[in-house]
This record gives sequence, structure tokens and C-alpha cells, in this order.
Amino acid sequence: MVVLINILYDNILNSNEDAIATLVDCNGEYISSITESIYSKYKIDKNIYYLACNYKEPRLLLGKNFIMKQGNKFIINMFSLCSFKSPKETVHINSFIECLNEVKQFCSSRNLTVALSMDIKHDTEDKRWLIVEDILNSIFSDLDLYLYLEGNTYGSNR
Repeated sequence: MVVLINILYDNILNSNEDAIATLVDCNGEYISSITESIYSKYKIDKNIYYLACNYKEPRLLLGKNFIMKQGNKFIINMFSLCSFKSPKETVHINSFIECLNEVKQFCSSRNLTVALSMDIKHDTEDKRWLIVEDILNSIFSDLDLYLYLEGNTYGSNR
């Protein structure tokens, strides 16, 4: 079975996949505009996110996912951003990998398609992209992944 990471230059709100995964901060201090948009579209109360953040010490949330079901769509908050590492939030790579493994397990066990939103440029010369691409290819080697690159300004290729 050949599995692809399908790269889409589109807004994840246009996705047809069964699950939407997005990276969130474990301190409850930062919600990206795309996460805000997902919450708005699927009528999710932001306070649920804040309650999850306050449930445990932020460092204990790293690498965990918070999964909600709204209608027929699963919304997965991947706690892999940590603003306590620097003034600007950064991806904690080990937590990112843990979250992705859990997303893959959750979606494959339920035969779900998965969309992931990331604010990164698809640039084969960029070391950060190459690292992310390698991680995604190794984890999603047997499950299709639809990667929505929010930071790009191109039209949809879907």
C-alpha cells in the first residue's frame, strides 16, 4: 500500500477528512487563529481548552492530545507547543512526535481520514520542513495524511 502525505495549500476548514488535528499551546496562553476558526466553525467552547490546560501542570500536557467529537468530525488538540521554552511559542519536537503517533493510532483504529494544520512553508531547502516531512513520512507510512499548510498563500490544489 502506497501512502501519501497529501499537501494542500488551503484552509483546513475546507477539509473533508474525518478528523482535524491542530497544534496547541499547553499553557493555555496561545490559541492560533486557525484553532480559533475550528472552534468557531464546530461550535466548541474555548473554555474546554482552558480547562484542559489547567487540569495538569503544563509540562505534563506536552505530548498529549485532547480529542473532542462535534457531529461527525473529531477535533484533536495536539499539546506540542510550549511558550515556557521561549517568549514565542515553539514546537516541542518529542511531544509533536508523541501526539502524531497517538493521532495515527486513534484514526487508524477507527478507519478515519486525518487532516493536520501546520504553519510551515513547503520548502525542500528548509531544514525545518525536511525534519517535519521526515517525521510525517515515518509516522504516517500506512495512513493517508492531508497536510494543510496554513502559512502558504497559494490556491488549493485539491
